[in-house]
Amino acid sequence: MTCPKCGLQIDGTSGRCPFCHTEIGSREDSGRLPERAASPLLLIFAALLAAFSGLTIVIFAGFTFGYVLAGPQDSYVEAEGWYLEDEPSPFGPFLPVPMESQLIFSEGGLSITADRLAVEDVWEPELSLTLSNDTDETVVFTAKAGSVNGFMNQMRIWQEIPPGQSAEGILVLDGYGLDLCGISTVRNLEVNFEILRGESQLPLLETGLLTVVTEAGEPPAPEAFPSRLLFQESGIRVSLLPIPPDSSVWQEDGPLILAENLTDQPVTLQAVHVMADGASTPASLYLEILPGCRAVEQLYLTRIYLTEDVALSAAFDAFDSSTGRRLLTTDMLPLNAPKPEADPIA
Repeated sequence: MTCPKCGLQIDGTSGRCPFCHTEIGSREDSGRLPERAASPLLLIFAALLAAFSGLTIVIFAGFTFGYVLAGPQDSYVEAEGWYLEDEPSPFGPFLPVPMESQLIFSEGGLSITADRLAVEDVWEPELSLTLSNDTDETVVFTAKAGSVNGFMNQMRIWQEIPPGQSAEGILVLDGYGLDLCGISTVRNLEVNFEILRGESQLPLLETGLLTVVTEAGEPPAPEAFPSRLLFQESGIRVSLLPIPPDSSVWQEDGPLILAENLTDQPVTLQAVHVMADGASTPASLYLEILPGCRAVEQLYLTRIYLTEDVALSAAFDAFDSSTGRRLLTTDMLPLNAPKPEADPIA
């Protein structure tokens, strides 16, 4: 036989290798190395690994079983977020109004028809559209700028239409913006659609401002509301509005600004310098306003809470949105809003 240690040929009956003196087992065990006892640390590690694997399997099985029992959840998904359909809308309420189907755009094989306005069982008012594409390429309909009842509103739509097809598109109105302007009845809206090439996403054309009119009738005479004029220059008028106590807007976040564009060109208004008690403080206000429209937005303070004893002031810039030409720059203006005695906008 062969010695398991030195590898030399030996007589297996002696029980010991005459060359390296290694103990040799019986003839039945000859040619087989002695087994090594397992390390205690290795056994502990193997036990922990097995326990962790088992726990992972149990957790995964529990989640899977719970999802199967609960079933899929109905949800409304948008590019900007999601919500469950059974949750109440935080906006409005908005009054339902009828409207007739209206062809509002037709050019180059592309057409847009406004069909109906939905305000019930939705979070925000939705305008249903029929979008037709009779061209030889896929296009995407998007909204670039819009207003409701003369107030700027961040409408949104993203609808891809293959060549030679028509489909329903939903133009969603910004419910928060409507609440901010005190709008509960949609009487008319204007929107500028930008149509993109499907593959490259490059602009194909802009429709210009398109008007949709509902059957809500003429608005009632506006009620007087307290406001304080900040400045009026170069066809731009900016005022401070009170924030009603029952408003969803937090008064501590900053004052409410009403900006009116009395020119025939789109303008951009922004706060360029804000001070609180004589010290600069970060704030945000950026408005793009179509010709003849108004915009209401909060000058949002990002690091402080506004209280009655805080002296707040700001300087504003205005630009021509089309050319970027500066229209005006103001000095620092005090932002002490009037007390809320009524709804800011009727």
